[in-house]
Amino acid sequence: MKMPLVFFGMICAATTLFAQGTLNFANFATGVNAPITNALNTPMLAGPFVADLFWSNTTNAPTDSLTAAGFNQPFSTLTLGGGGYFLGGAHTVNGASGAIEAQVRVWDFSQFPTFQAALVAGGAVGWSKPFVMFLALPPSPASPMVGLQGFTLYLPEPSCFCLAMLGSVVLLFRRKPNPKAVNKTASATNPPS
Repeated sequence: MKMPLVFFGMICAATTLFAQGTLNFANFATGVNAPITNALNTPMLAGPFVADLFWSNTTNAPTDSLTAAGFNQPFSTLTLGGGGYFLGGAHTVNGASGAIEAQVRVWDFSQFPTFQAALVAGGAVGWSKPFVMFLALPPSPASPMVGLQGFTLYLPEPSCFCLAMLGSVVLLFRRKPNPKAVNKTASATNPPS
């Protein structure tokens, strides 16, 4: 009698160790309504922008240490509620189960292959506040991303170097005064006696 219980316990432990958690990668689902807007505060619609999940098994990890899940989900064409939604459906997070720290990041996938490349190049990017969520283990239905909050993309400010270069170009091409025009103006204001 003890042998089947021990065997059953070992199988359950192994299943838990190798289990991959699932989530519903959508910002509009049961308990989640987190629309994303662009830099002009207009809801995101289908186009070149994608959303991806960045996560860690450590629930208090620094955000720069989060790992990309690689979902790269485009935005929906649906305008329900004004738009701004990605509806990725059930996804497996490889190597994760239980509680994870999660963050959604958005960038223009047609110009940059990764979020980091878009951030470094000064492209339009955005990210959510980090949140802790619990992944479902199959056969349970995928967990909604409860805790996700909507956010707005932004365009980074130009760097000081770029502004200095722009100022240099303006100074190089500024119009120099015509000395003849200056002399004519001086003689018109001071007529000969």
